[in-house]
Amino acid sequence: MGATYAHSSDKDLIGIALSGTNTVKVLKDKKVAGTIKFQAAPFTLDFYQFNRKDYLIVGGAEGTIYCFKLDFSK
Repeated sequence: MGATYAHSSDKDLIGIALSGTNTVKVLKDKKVAGTIKFQAAPFTLDFYQFNRKDYLIVGGAEGTIYCFKLDFSK
């Protein structure tokens, strides 16, 4: 299990990697904003901001690094 906080974001974002369930949860303003399911355990995650857009980077047991653009406009 791992967790990270988005320091550079203008939103209150927290990411949690749950290796027991192979999921990553993204919390925005202390509420679950999304869940991502993986084939194998996610081990690490971090947030990145580019042009005022937030991204989530996830790496784990699959040997692949994923980059997700976060969009909370809906």
